[in-house]
Amino acid sequence: MLLNLTELFLVNSSFMPHGMCYLWKPGLVGLHLLSNAVIALSYFSIPFTLVYILRKRPDIPFNGIFLLFAAFIVSCGIGHAFDIWTLWHPNYWLAGNIKAMTASVSLLTAIALIQTIPQIIALPSPQQMQQQIREREQAETELIKERQFLQALLNNLSDGIVACDQNGLLTLFNQATQTFHGLPKQSLPSQDWAQYYDLYLPDGKTMMSSAEIPLFRALQGEPVRNVEMMIIPKQGKPRLLLANGDPIIAPDGEKLGAVVAMRDITERKQIEQALQESKARFTEAFGNAAIGMAIVSLEGQWLEINTALCQMLGYSEADLLATNFQSITYPEDLAQDLLCVKQLISGEIESGQLEKRYLNKQGEIVWVSLSVSVVKNEQNQPLYFVALIENITNRKQIEQDLQESERRFRAIFNSMFQFIGLLKPDGTLLEANQTALDFGGFRLEEIVNRPFWEISWWQINAQTQQQLQQAIMQAASGEFVRYEVDILGANNQIATIDFSLKPVLDENGQISLLIPEGRNITESKKIQEKLQRNEQRWQLAIQSTGDGIWDWNVQTNEVYYSPRWKEMRGYQNDEIRGNFEQWAELIHSDDYEKVMSALEQHFTKQIPFRLEYRTLHRDSSYRWILVQGQAVCDEIGQILRMVGAETDITERKQAQVALAQLNEELEARVKQRTSQLEQVNKILLATTGQLEKRNQELDQFAYVASHDLKAPLRAIANLSEWLEEDLEDKLDDDTRHNLNLLRGRVHRLENLINGLLAYSRVGRVSSEFQLVSVERLLNEIIDSLVVPPEFKIEIIGKMPTFRTQLLPLQQTFSNLIDNAIKHHPRQDGKVSISVVEQENFYEFTVSDDGKGIDPKYHDRIFTIFQTLEARDNKESTGIGLSIVKKAVENQGGAITVESQVGEGTSFRFTWKKN
Repeated sequence: MLLNLTELFLVNSSFMPHGMCYLWKPGLVGLHLLSNAVIALSYFSIPFTLVYILRKRPDIPFNGIFLLFAAFIVSCGIGHAFDIWTLWHPNYWLAGNIKAMTASVSLLTAIALIQTIPQIIALPSPQQMQQQIREREQAETELIKERQFLQALLNNLSDGIVACDQNGLLTLFNQATQTFHGLPKQSLPSQDWAQYYDLYLPDGKTMMSSAEIPLFRALQGEPVRNVEMMIIPKQGKPRLLLANGDPIIAPDGEKLGAVVAMRDITERKQIEQALQESKARFTEAFGNAAIGMAIVSLEGQWLEINTALCQMLGYSEADLLATNFQSITYPEDLAQDLLCVKQLISGEIESGQLEKRYLNKQGEIVWVSLSVSVVKNEQNQPLYFVALIENITNRKQIEQDLQESERRFRAIFNSMFQFIGLLKPDGTLLEANQTALDFGGFRLEEIVNRPFWEISWWQINAQTQQQLQQAIMQAASGEFVRYEVDILGANNQIATIDFSLKPVLDENGQISLLIPEGRNITESKKIQEKLQRNEQRWQLAIQSTGDGIWDWNVQTNEVYYSPRWKEMRGYQNDEIRGNFEQWAELIHSDDYEKVMSALEQHFTKQIPFRLEYRTLHRDSSYRWILVQGQAVCDEIGQILRMVGAETDITERKQAQVALAQLNEELEARVKQRTSQLEQVNKILLATTGQLEKRNQELDQFAYVASHDLKAPLRAIANLSEWLEEDLEDKLDDDTRHNLNLLRGRVHRLENLINGLLAYSRVGRVSSEFQLVSVERLLNEIIDSLVVPPEFKIEIIGKMPTFRTQLLPLQQTFSNLIDNAIKHHPRQDGKVSISVVEQENFYEFTVSDDGKGIDPKYHDRIFTIFQTLEARDNKESTGIGLSIVKKAVENQGGAITVESQVGEGTSFRFTWKKN
């Protein structure tokens, strides 16, 4: 039967498919195919969407209707899908059954929908739903605000609040409680309390029983007041809490629960404990402190004092408490003490520090370092002083000793002959001794805190400054630097110094300072150069002289024999041993004792070592030698070395025999000549004495002439002035002119006498040699002369500084410059002074742009009393250039003049270097 049924549904060969009804027209068949396919797919997707919505929103009402709609739509989709099948397969029975199933599902859906209509109609409209939603949201908002307000109120309390219901379930706690207990935010059953925290008695060791817990006690209806307990959360720090609690009872008397307020008193307890400990420590420290401590009233009375202060001042505690600080303060320090007290009381300062002196019980001074502050009450009113008093008497003594040591150090530092100072590692100058300052011609404050290389010492040239900068960098890296350098001093003097830079390390091994030191070796360099020249001469002398030289080091017995010394004995350089024994072995046996005795007397009695002896030649003959030597000793007289020279006098000795007879003849002639020379010497001595006497008489005459002639001349001048004053109303112009001429002649004669006196002394009045700066000398001369305002005097180039006699050079320049100004025809003239350095002289030139001198008078102007103008026209003695010529020639120089009429004049003179 099943087989027949299958055939009935699936096999319908007697029917034709739908496609034949459409005549198999592709367009029509395709249209039906596509339409049914899209409808089927749409029907299949709709129920899946409905099922998905129901799964996501299980709260949607009437979900059964939605399922029936889904079954109905699926059935429709199956029918359309089967229509595609029947286009080619005429299974119309199956198609009919599918439609029957769809009809059944549709009928069930319609019935269920009709039954649900009243419920659907009863649903609120969208407007009603919106209104309900708004009302609900408003109520929820108010509730949230109240809850937020309450929660904010609770959370802003520093005290913890915790409440439970009648069953002991925690229902309320604020943020402070949560922090105290480490509780979660959700409600917590009482049986779970212990897993979050433990409660202890205040000792923190004894755990509280349930009956002792404040919340449990309040839940039992007991008011709880000021219960201290220690809470130790599982997550958090232990706290000491002060708890107060009460039961929560409704108006109708029903017990609703309990509430407890807790305050964290951990910090307060710690402060109380710390205060107690601090008080104990203060009492202990106050009484046993190594320095003096005291509490003093505002009036200065000692209120509390410790043992150290009593020992410091030599008072007993009772004696000191009976006094005030004013009575034991050193009188000179009391004013500053009282000023500090006044400032503390007025609030100008919070604390004061000062060093002062007390007088102990024995009347001795005790230096102290005082630190004092004022203690005030809550109204900021001063109550008393707290003073810390440290005995610094020993420190003051050390400071005084240090100051004395500093003075001694400064004296030594400044009196050292070396240039010495202190630098920072970057080259900044911190200190320089007086020797260096005097050499540079400036004060310390003018150069301190400046780069070392910028100070004028080093400005001799750029290379010197760069070399110094490089040396400072080397020393700053830890290297000791030393070299010779020329530096510049005051008045452009140049000195050669042995300069060094030494780094100084601090306690950490870091370079903190540099010590520059300079030793003036200018003279040493000159001596060294002289020694080098002497050494060169010595070597040349050794090579060129016919003498043999030996140098014996007595301490080591080593002897240097010159090549000539060896040659005189017939030996080569390498055939002679370099010791004393080699020399002694070659001495003739008859002369040995004489030579050794002479050496001994020279060593012990400083008798000159000079004698003749014989020495063995390599050819076995003996040579006569003339030897002379000199020993060199140290400061204690110990002989260090001996140097000698030997001359081969063999030929002289041989000639002595031949000359002996000739000497006898010559002796007679020498005696006769000697007698003649003695007579001549006597004549010369008498002549020299007469010359000295004449010079003394000339000096006496010059003085007498200067004094005795000047006195009447001054009287004549005074008389002429008195006559002119007495006869002023009776004198005519000619008489006044004659009186003026008279006084002019008197002044001329006086100047002439002064000139003669100066001329006579040139070359005979000696002056010491000294270091003369020509530029400074010229400036002083110019300042001393009367120079017209428009007149110009120019110093060309750099003038030298050298050792010479100051007075002659001053006379020379003064006369030449004064003549150039005095004889110049104009008030706006010009004088120039220049110098050219020669090998042994300086050639100075004094030039002017005046009217010049005719060459025929060039020799005449240097003659005494000679002038080129009438004295009535130009007042002159005619002695100035004579003094100049004599002064220049006495110094070994010469003076010349170059001039043409109308072309100015140039005087050139040479001055010897010394």
